Amino acid sequence: MKLEKYPKQTWFRLIALTLCVSLVWTDISIGASLPAQPSTQSHALSPKDIVIPSKLGIIQEYFQGHGSKLIIHLQDAHSSVETQEALAALVKYFHEKYSIKQAFVEGGEGELVMNEARTFPDPEIRNKVAHEFLRTWQITGPEYYIISENPAFSLIGVENLKQYYTNREQFSEALKLGKSLD
Repeated sequence: MKLEKYPKQTWFRLIALTLCVSLVWTDISIGASLPAQPSTQSHALSPKDIVIPSKLGIIQEYFQGHGSKLIIHLQDAHSSVETQEALAALVKYFHEKYSIKQAFVEGGEGELVMNEARTFPDPEIRNKVAHEFLRTWQITGPEYYIISENPAFSLIGVENLKQYYTNREQFSEALKLGKSLD
């Protein structure tokens, strides 16, 4: 098929491809606030002080600002259950090692309480259900950590949900349109 013969179809494919690539390879992230003086440290924590096990990820870069707050930006590609499990393990690591108490996440608005799920009395059932939700993309890695382990940790959604769902619907429509052009 020559591209010149089907300019409209080519245009839609190009838009769909660009959108897909940008959503897969852009920063998909959570941010985590660390207290200026965690209980395990006697001084303010610097980005240079952060160390993570290689099995959990790598530090690509850091920036030292002028204030005492530390923000950690975790990137993932939403590409697999294993990726989300690794993200859950990374959030757990930062919580336990550096006393992080909250993370800011995509796909939610305001505090994501999840009390009913995270306090279900049978931990084995709670873990199985949480993993099934993770496997079927109903929750993310940080939510999986919260539900399966019920730590003293909070998730804060950074989205405007009306805009989020509008954008998600438009993306879904673009994918359908791209498939119909095949």
